[in-house]
Amino acid sequence: MSLYQTLQQSLEPLLGSRTQTVLEEGVRRLGVSPESLQATHAETLLKRLVYRELQATRPASEARQHIENLLQAIREQEGVSTKPAAPPPPVPIPPTEPPLEPTQPPVRAEAVAMETKPGALADLEAGLKRMGLYLEWPEVGRLRSLVMVIKREQEKGVEPEELLREGQGLLVQLEERLQAALLRQTRDISDLEAALQRVSSVGGPKVRRLEVLLRQIKEAHESETLAPGEVERARSIAAELRKLVESSVVQNPTLESRIEPEAPVPDETAEFVMETPPQPPRADGSPASENTYEGVARGDTGFAGNLTTERYPTFEIDFGELTEEQLGKIREIDVAEDRRALEAFKERYAVVLSRSEVAPLLERLEAQLAAGEPLGAALSEFEAKLKDALKEALSEARARYEWLAERLRELGNEPPEELAPKLAGVATRLNVAFETLQAGVIPEDLAALDGALEALAQEAKTLREQKAREARMRQALDTLRGEAEAALSAYRGQPTVEVFFNQLAGAQPREESLQVLRRGLSGLLDALAREREEENLRRSSLRSTLQALPILESLEPQRSRLLAELGDINKPLAQLEAAVERLVREFQGQVSMRLEALRRRALKLGFAIPGLESAQSALQSGQVPDPQPFERALEEVLTQRRNALLAQLSQLEVQAQALRGVGGEAALTEIAQFRSRIQAGELPDLAPVQEALGKAQRALESLRGQLQIRIATLLVDYHEQAHIGGETVFRLRPMIEFLAAAQERMGKLGVNGLLDVRRTLEEALPLAAQLQEEYQATQRLKEELKGADIDDLLGIFDTKPAKEEKPIQNPALASFAGRGVEGLALLGPSGLIEGHLPFPTSVAHALLEDFRRMGEDLGWQPARLAVLSLPEAALILAPLGQKGLVVLAEKGLLSRLLTQIEKHRDELAQI
Repeated sequence: MSLYQTLQQSLEPLLGSRTQTVLEEGVRRLGVSPESLQATHAETLLKRLVYRELQATRPASEARQHIENLLQAIREQEGVSTKPAAPPPPVPIPPTEPPLEPTQPPVRAEAVAMETKPGALADLEAGLKRMGLYLEWPEVGRLRSLVMVIKREQEKGVEPEELLREGQGLLVQLEERLQAALLRQTRDISDLEAALQRVSSVGGPKVRRLEVLLRQIKEAHESETLAPGEVERARSIAAELRKLVESSVVQNPTLESRIEPEAPVPDETAEFVMETPPQPPRADGSPASENTYEGVARGDTGFAGNLTTERYPTFEIDFGELTEEQLGKIREIDVAEDRRALEAFKERYAVVLSRSEVAPLLERLEAQLAAGEPLGAALSEFEAKLKDALKEALSEARARYEWLAERLRELGNEPPEELAPKLAGVATRLNVAFETLQAGVIPEDLAALDGALEALAQEAKTLREQKAREARMRQALDTLRGEAEAALSAYRGQPTVEVFFNQLAGAQPREESLQVLRRGLSGLLDALAREREEENLRRSSLRSTLQALPILESLEPQRSRLLAELGDINKPLAQLEAAVERLVREFQGQVSMRLEALRRRALKLGFAIPGLESAQSALQSGQVPDPQPFERALEEVLTQRRNALLAQLSQLEVQAQALRGVGGEAALTEIAQFRSRIQAGELPDLAPVQEALGKAQRALESLRGQLQIRIATLLVDYHEQAHIGGETVFRLRPMIEFLAAAQERMGKLGVNGLLDVRRTLEEALPLAAQLQEEYQATQRLKEELKGADIDDLLGIFDTKPAKEEKPIQNPALASFAGRGVEGLALLGPSGLIEGHLPFPTSVAHALLEDFRRMGEDLGWQPARLAVLSLPEAALILAPLGQKGLVVLAEKGLLSRLLTQIEKHRDELAQI
């Protein structure tokens, strides 16, 4: 057995259906084939992909122990172990279902188009190969189930066209979801690049690890592959570093005693090392995450199996020493990350968001984020609630599946031959539902399957009743033949009698034929009775007349009484004839009402019941037709039409679900109302639903076009104004890059992707308006500072004028002095108050006044702080009412000085 097969066998009980996908992705990234996999490759694969998969489903310590055991087993197999033998890997349990098809790594759309295997199934398999890595997507599990069942059906010689159509629809949904996810990954890359730019001056292993992760994400993105694990780790590190920068504690990071001072950053061959960097606390002092190793928190590096754990410097943030502004910035970071995590949860657990135990909690969390408050531990509690809700929903779906399977088995016991194809179709769809449940996905068609089984049960009942009715008709025809033989045997040879017997011999066991024959026997006996004046014949004629009448429950007692009285020779014949005539008129009246009701109902529903008009004409001529065949015909047509409408509603519901957010909700409301009406017996026109869907589709295309126009306008304005730089440009740049990428993918995006684009555009517009104001203010300032003024401002640091200096006496101002501070001055309306500057104080006054005016132009009330970045230093301007603080210092001191300014602002203003 090869090493690859050994790994596959050992991992099957741990990873289940994901084993093949993980192993194939691992050998692809290692650049080797399964046959050439060596022990060193296997160790790298276990430490990278396998450990990450295990950690997602079990505690870190348990996952780590599994990896240790597998590594030890590999070393023993290769004969290189120096440690005691570890327990053998668990023996895999043979699967009871057909094995899943191997999932290949994602391929580009061009590769899909080049598939040589013909047929729709080949398209589905190609799409599954491209999307197979995204196992957490329910559409992928559903598509895999479809492919498995379609293959089994085709092996039987059946072409399941309905399943193939569903698979094609799933491919469209998956492509839209992938494009939306790639677009979000574009935003992640832009955010991470911006964060890296902010924290790059910190240095150290975390920054280098962030650079490595960002490079890996970019490489995956170029091949249109998602890298969610790398994105999450990168964002976690970036958020931590940003908090540290905002809190101004990044000065001399210290490491814990058992960690080396400069741990190397993992190279490309250790792409997925087992790491959980310690998370800095939130602004409220609560831990950022509970998903950390105990060993990392202790600085423990003695992990058996030679597994590498990244080592990071640790920082202590004293929130009591931070200003409100710093706490606010850290809170913004927490809120942004919590909002992103919540959106990820909503997408992953969308199927349970409407449940009663989830919806109120989600609403509270969204309100808390909208108020600018981080979620803290509530986020992990919500995730646990979502997992529990998903487990419960899966259990409910499995119970419903078992119930449906039992109903199908009951229908399959001696089923009518006419239902066999329909039962096979439902059985196939139930097989898809079973495979979907096995993949951990809730099938969305269980309700439709329930309706289909209910319709089949009704159809089976109708067929059984029809067969029973046919048996009764055959028995009634035999009885009629016996009665005719007994009544007419003495008259055989007469032409009219022989004609009747010939008709009787060739009659079919149908209700219409029986009625005609009974009326014919009654008329023949009546004619013979008048001709021969025989009472027995007249009584037989009356009996045939009564038997020829249809079955009406309300009149059955009277007919039975008259039939009994006809056998009583003491009853006067004239009295019996009058009673039979009255009963016939009553039958005619009731049959007339039922036929008329059928005519009106059929007219209202737009149906034409064959033979109904002829039956009404026969009724007017004195006959009494049976209304039951017409009623059954109408009910059968109604059932077929009702089932067709319900199936059509299910298809429309799928389309409406895909249009949520652009009007699909209105269509879903209409669908629910129409379904209730159909179940109540109505057959409504579905045109309003189709109209609502068309309106939503038009809204979708309108949104697409509007976004194209608005994004194009925004990009033109941004590229014209971005050269002024500053914080606004820095914050706006990731959104601009996201929107530019969205513009290229606009035609491939579905509803969710377009809504993401709209949200980002609405988020970017206020910043774009602010950038425009800054740009206009800069242009005005540029016009004001002409000629010599500009020359003075540009050359203030090139000359060395005589220093203007006054001793610093205030302790608050003196706390700013120190090595690296070249200039420190507190200015008042009349000039220098304390301190000294290496350039004229008039220039500093001019800069402060220009900054105040710019703040007023931009609506800052009041302007608080400005930092001018110079080639070798940084110039800080801090207006303090009528005074102003000016500091010229090395850039490395910038963070500490800004903190001190906020700390002593009020004290400095009182000097």
